[in-house]
Amino acid sequence: MRRLALIMVLAGAACSKSAPSPTDAGGGTPDAGTAPDAGGVRDAGNLAPGLAYLPPSSGKIQLVRDPSSTATTIVLDLTTTVPLTGFSVGFNLPLDATRVRLSSPAFLAGSALPAGASPPAAGIALPTSGPLTGVLVAAQSQKGSGNGAAPADSAVPVGAVLFTVRLDAAPDAGSGVVFDGAALGQAFSAGFRDRSGNDVVQASEFGIGRLELH
Repeated sequence: MRRLALIMVLAGAACSKSAPSPTDAGGGTPDAGTAPDAGGVRDAGNLAPGLAYLPPSSGKIQLVRDPSSTATTIVLDLTTTVPLTGFSVGFNLPLDATRVRLSSPAFLAGSALPAGASPPAAGIALPTSGPLTGVLVAAQSQKGSGNGAAPADSAVPVGAVLFTVRLDAAPDAGSGVVFDGAALGQAFSAGFRDRSGNDVVQASEFGIGRLELH
């Protein structure tokens, strides 16, 4: 996966945005006013203004809404739904960058795959030029050596938050879809890998929901 390798390079460049600890894991509950009915269909007439997230319905690793989210800031936890063993995780998530921007902080490192320190092997970027323009790049890896190194694969339990990303609604942005996990296209890539570089969880096994701005 060439793209995932690029994720790790960019994450290192963006590590100044990382923080030492994650938020609590979200339960995948949509924003207020966006809960699905019994058939899984949202009532568009009851949507609250702001950022609304509909969680994924499947995936070994899922991007779920953290309860600390607000109408103007969406907080998303990358969370495991099955036990895993690995060394690094990341994704390239294409989105509409006219509707959201990186919050501050934009990235909170999880503890399941200890990223070390000075610098941590974790970070986030939303490039405005180049081949990854409009793609949210986020990743975290253990360090094989150096400050805070954890050179062996880690056992990750169900419900672990691998890392957290935070996005703000862009000022004066129009309503519309920011990203839709059911229609991400070729620009999306993701993976959870072991120390040897083997894919433990592939992109097709990630669950990404749908983020909208109302």
